[in-house]
Amino acid sequence: MMSKDAKKKLKKGKIFLQQKDLIKAIKYFEEGLKLAPDSVELWFNLGSSFLSNHKFRDAIRCFHKAIKLNTVGYIVFKLLAESYIKIGKFDEARKYYEKFLEFDPDDKEGKENLQKLTVVQNIIKKNISPIYLKRINQKMEEALLLKSQKKYIDSVSLYKEIIQLLFNEILDSTETNKLLNEVRVNIDSNYFEIINGRIETVSALIKQQKFDEAIENYRATLEIVKNIFDLNKRLDVRNELKELLNQTKINKIKNIILKLGTQFGRLQVIEIVEECKEEEHLIVSTINQMIEKKEIYAKFFESSKSVAFDQQTNIDEIDKLMEQYRQWEKEGISKK
Repeated sequence: MMSKDAKKKLKKGKIFLQQKDLIKAIKYFEEGLKLAPDSVELWFNLGSSFLSNHKFRDAIRCFHKAIKLNTVGYIVFKLLAESYIKIGKFDEARKYYEKFLEFDPDDKEGKENLQKLTVVQNIIKKNISPIYLKRINQKMEEALLLKSQKKYIDSVSLYKEIIQLLFNEILDSTETNKLLNEVRVNIDSNYFEIINGRIETVSALIKQQKFDEAIENYRATLEIVKNIFDLNKRLDVRNELKELLNQTKINKIKNIILKLGTQFGRLQVIEIVEECKEEEHLIVSTINQMIEKKEIYAKFFESSKSVAFDQQTNIDEIDKLMEQYRQWEKEGISKK
C-alpha cells in the first residue's frame, strides 16, 4: 500500500504532467518514489514525464522498472518503443512495438510506426553500414600500423574504439561478429607482444640480481594478462607467468640464503622471512631443497623453525656454491 504522503506526491505530479510543467512533475514523482520505491504507477508516470521532456534514456530506465515491479498497462511497450527510436536503438524499438501490437493489433499508430521503422532500418542497412565499415577498416589499418611500429598500447586503444563502433546497431550483426572476432584476435596479439617485451625486461633484471624489481614486473604483467580475450590462451600465459614468478622468488631466496650461510651460524626462519620478504612456506621448502641437493651446508629444525648453517664450510665452498647459484639463475632465465 502506498502511504498518504506518497499518494499526494503522485496526485500533484499528475496535475503538473497534464499542465505540461514537466520539471515539477518529475520533482513530485521522484519525491513520491523516495516514499514508495516499489510503486508501479509512480515509475510509469515518471517515465512518461521524462519521455515528454526528451530525456529518453531516463524514460527507458523508468519504464523497465515499472515492468519489472509488476504487470503494467501494455501502453508502456509503445512508450518504450518511442523512447528507443529517439536514441537510435531501432532493434529494441521494433521489439517493443511488436510486443505492444500483440495486445492491441488494431492500433493504427502502432502499426504505422512499425512500418516506418522497417523502411528506415532497410535504408540504413543499405546506405549507412558501408560508411561505418569503411571507417572501421581505416581504423583497423591504423591499428596494424601502430603495432608494426611497436606502439602496442596505442594499437590496443584504437582497437577498443573499433569495438565501440561495432556495437552500433546500425551494422549488420553477421558482419559485426566477424569483425569483432578479428579485432579481439588483434588485441590479443598486441598484448602478447607487450608481455614478451616485459619478460625480456625481467630476464635482464634477474641477471642483475634485481629480484624485487623482477617480481614486481611479473605481477604487473599478470594484470595485463587479464585483458586477453582468448580464455585458453589467457590461462596458459597466466600459468606460465606464475611459474616464472615463483621461480624468481626461489632464486631470490637462494641468493639471500647463500649469503646468510657465510655470515651466521644459526637463524630462525622468521628472520629469513624478514630478510627475503617472501612467503614462509616457500622459504622453508627452498631451504630443504638446497640442503637435500647440497647447495648449502646446513641443517633445518622443523620443531624450532630454525636453520643451523655450517658457516665455515659455506665460506670454504663459497666459490663452488656461487657457481651453482649462477647455474640456477641461467636455467631459470632460459625457461623464459
